[in-house]
Amino acid sequence: MESRTDRRWWVLAVLCLSVLLVAVDNTIVNVALPTISRDLSASTSALQWVVDGYSLVFAGLLLVGGNLGDRLGRRRCLQAGLVLFALFSVGAALSRNSAELIASRAAMGAAAALIFPATLAILNNVFTVPRQRATAVGIWTGVTGLAVAIGPVSGGVLLRHFSWSSVFYVSVPVALIAFIAGRFLLPESRDPHAGRFDPVGALLSVAGIGLLTWSIIESPQHGWASAARWSSSRCSPPSRPGGRTQCSMSGCSATRGSPPRARRSRWRSSACSASSS
Repeated sequence: MESRTDRRWWVLAVLCLSVLLVAVDNTIVNVALPTISRDLSASTSALQWVVDGYSLVFAGLLLVGGNLGDRLGRRRCLQAGLVLFALFSVGAALSRNSAELIASRAAMGAAAALIFPATLAILNNVFTVPRQRATAVGIWTGVTGLAVAIGPVSGGVLLRHFSWSSVFYVSVPVALIAFIAGRFLLPESRDPHAGRFDPVGALLSVAGIGLLTWSIIESPQHGWASAARWSSSRCSPPSRPGGRTQCSMSGCSATRGSPPRARRSRWRSSACSASSS
């Protein structure tokens, strides 16, 4: 029993390393923007999308990534995400212009959407004792917050000795360590009651959360009262990939299969879920 408990904390270490990789990469690139602008002749708008492209795709695919993990296996999706994240990081480091860099950053965001939800799902599956689970979630959350500070500091150290490509190359050994350790330590799990996959609901969740995130990103530039911002944010995030929704300029409403009261409660719970993500 004691060795099994010790193994759980090693599992937590692998999960924290994986989530650290995702969270750090959201901030580490900020300190490299002036150098990237000079070397790639990137415009101010291009630099903004080097940063926001990662966050936008990550947020848009987060619910779909979690749903795929429940269906295909959480460890499998986590490890696939780590491999893709490392490959796209190399692609970002080798970019010759701003367009290639933005595309690589968006692809990194897609890989991160496979990693991030799988870490918390595996954590909840491994730590079944409520007190230990609360401790593990607290550590996981603390690592996520710590990554916000680690990113700019580590990026500054790297830029002092290497080129801007180093802020992307540094992700490769971290992903490799997490991948190898995960092969031996992480258990496989999936949701036995995942239900039928709804591709329309998945597309609507990506579109809804993506538009909401885009409106938040663009609001400082266009203004919170602008028509572009309101036309995108009025299309609120739909419930989840497993439930079909109908999206319109007047908002999103559930369709098929549930009475009005159930639809209202589903909307309230999904709105909270999306805002937490």
